[in-house]
Amino acid sequence: MSFSSKFNRDNLIPIGRRALVVALSGLIAYEVGGLLGIGNKFIAISAVIVSQAPSLGRSLIKIRKRTLGTLVGVLAGALILWLLGSGPLEIFIAIAIGYIVAALLGLGDASRIAALGALAVVMAPVGGPLISAGIRFLDIFLGALIGLVVMLIIYPDRASPKVLAGLAAIPEKLADLLTGLSASDWTSETGADSAAAMERISELRNEIGNLRPLINEAGHEPGSRDHHPALVASVLQHMLGAADAVFEERGRIRTEPPKAFAAAAQRLASRTAEQLAAAAPAIRSLQPIGEFPDQSALCHALLQETEHLITDESADSRRLIRLVGYSTELRRLAHFTASLEGLTVAAAPAVDAV
Repeated sequence: MSFSSKFNRDNLIPIGRRALVVALSGLIAYEVGGLLGIGNKFIAISAVIVSQAPSLGRSLIKIRKRTLGTLVGVLAGALILWLLGSGPLEIFIAIAIGYIVAALLGLGDASRIAALGALAVVMAPVGGPLISAGIRFLDIFLGALIGLVVMLIIYPDRASPKVLAGLAAIPEKLADLLTGLSASDWTSETGADSAAAMERISELRNEIGNLRPLINEAGHEPGSRDHHPALVASVLQHMLGAADAVFEERGRIRTEPPKAFAAAAQRLASRTAEQLAAAAPAIRSLQPIGEFPDQSALCHALLQETEHLITDESADSRRLIRLVGYSTELRRLAHFTASLEGLTVAAAPAVDAV
């Protein structure tokens, strides 16, 4: 992406909204700290850090870890304040201990908040060590809460819509690939076309992998308890594996198969593409994927044509193996696609007991 392409409306508006959230969080937290007569600097810093999260779900995940990190930090600071007092060396030791303990507890980025908590207690003690720890814990937690509230009001960027859009795009794009497959000729160019399709499928599988963090974030957002995007993602991932095998087998076929076999395969690929295209809007709208037309007759027709090839004693064995492999994988993909029927990102409502 060029430098100039970053300065367009689609990029500048989200950046501007997030900058507004960060700035307001810091300002409000600073003023609240001043009104309460407590550590407004630490409140402002923690508010800015929390409000930098890219989504509501990520903010809720981080605020939980940062609360624990804050607790670890202020306790480390209280310990150093009690044992050694307050000074430059004591600040260094408190920050190091707070960060190390939080990291060993697996708190990740919250280790920096632990260091901030330790710094706050030792650098600006209020009363005894425990009182200082309690007040500084309140400072940082209040700042995090302010950052979250401002984000909810100004720019509640949720991960859920991004997850739904990403998942719905997978069957749409796979449907386009299958439509091209069913319409293509059985020529020497098939191998190159199949290789390009397999590369595109690999990209789609990576897209699902890239959705995993967003799926995790979406699971922490309000109203997401009955949503199960991870299940849909898993089914789509398996289906892409089957599609990859279809194109791999198709790429090995370089000569025209019998017309009846080609027609049966084309009908099945076309029907499968239609079903995939129909699944996308249902996923996007949190609705159950509707009932598909039965594909068993089309699968059976392709199987019959495959059996006719096997019984042909004059058939070339290598060519026969390739056609049988393609037939098998195409029918497997059709069955995988049929398994999408009735699936939904949202869980079905509970049935009241009679």
